[in-house]
Amino acid sequence: MKAIRTASLVLLACLMTVMSVSAQVHFTPVASTGLPYAIVVEDATWDYGPSLQAGDEIGIYDGDLCVGAAVVGTWPLSMTAWEKNDDVVINGFTAGNEIYYKLWDQSADQEQPALAQYDIGDALFGSGFGAYVRINSSDFPVLLAVWSNTQTMPASGGLMRWGVHLQSTFGASYPGVSFWSIIERPSGIMTGVQFQYNFTLTPFMHITRNILPQNIPASWAPGEYTLHGHVGFYPNSALTDSFTFTKLP
Repeated sequence: MKAIRTASLVLLACLMTVMSVSAQVHFTPVASTGLPYAIVVEDATWDYGPSLQAGDEIGIYDGDLCVGAAVVGTWPLSMTAWEKNDDVVINGFTAGNEIYYKLWDQSADQEQPALAQYDIGDALFGSGFGAYVRINSSDFPVLLAVWSNTQTMPASGGLMRWGVHLQSTFGASYPGVSFWSIIERPSGIMTGVQFQYNFTLTPFMHITRNILPQNIPASWAPGEYTLHGHVGFYPNSALTDSFTFTKLP
């Protein structure tokens, strides 16, 4: 199946520079820069329920800049994101930046942020020759809590125990979900991923882990730290919770 999708993406990447799509009503993307990046949307849904309808729109963003958009017709939906072209000074996405999506409901005239699950490609612009994704508005059907009974760590560091609770509020399965943690240092710098758990979200599932270990090195500076727990489609976070602790001087 992925081989078929890969071949389709190659063909679409070649055709998108000459394909025309319905004019956008809501999103206003940058003009063609001559540097297309193909994104094929298998399906896009509202809150893991009904799919977007004909006339709804999907916007592709690099930060606040809309670099591609399309009006929904049939699925899969072929889209183009445009990379900035310094030769002709036309704005567009910067390769390596994170891809963001927004959905627009024509009937309600409402816009919502969205998350993507990648079957091909990843969440970064310019990765490979394109991406094949499923998109959902980002009211993620999970309750999340992270905590620790440890409020201070000695100057020598050591092992801190912490816990996480995940609870699905959704009555169907959804694969490819991840939970991960990152620590914010007193300087504001984020560490890399400290812990990651990948799973299929099953109907109304509960997961509780009370004694997850986190090593705090002696070399870390004193001050207040924040452990951020994230759930979503890594590296796209849909929901986050956090707690703080202090490392003594």
